[in-house]
Amino acid sequence: MRTIYWRPPPIGHLKLNVDGAARGNHGPTRGGGILRNHTWSIIFAFSHYYDVQTNTAVEAMAIHDGLLLCEEHKLHGIVLESDSRVLVEMLRAGTCSHWQLKSTWMDIMRCRVRISTITHQLRKGNQTADVLATHAVCTRLRSVFTSLQDMPVEARGRHRLE
Repeated sequence: MRTIYWRPPPIGHLKLNVDGAARGNHGPTRGGGILRNHTWSIIFAFSHYYDVQTNTAVEAMAIHDGLLLCEEHKLHGIVLESDSRVLVEMLRAGTCSHWQLKSTWMDIMRCRVRISTITHQLRKGNQTADVLATHAVCTRLRSVFTSLQDMPVEARGRHRLE
């Protein structure tokens, strides 16, 4: 059995881990993400509740929201990590096969220049983003956190364990 854990980005880069989830396809959806540097320091984290969407759409929304926050902070050299193999492959290819994602996809492509690397990460290596996404179901809010102390308790704990 292989151990899966979060790996820091190279020096000079930032890693954006994102997760989107739905309770059943077309159920309540939420997304979360966290941007960290090579020393594990948090640049920002987010927890967003979305309208009903498919699993793929909510993963795309989490990527979209994370990249828009990177754009807002004028950040580049982003290592994007998602547990959605479908979206990672679509991003690598630069094509979107889901018509429902067209608007979101266009924004993601506009922000694509900020990304240096796109990687797939199994859910076990993406746990802080998963906890942040789950938090949104409880609050039904769109929240942005700028420090570890601002984050939900569960996310702080998961961050320390990664």
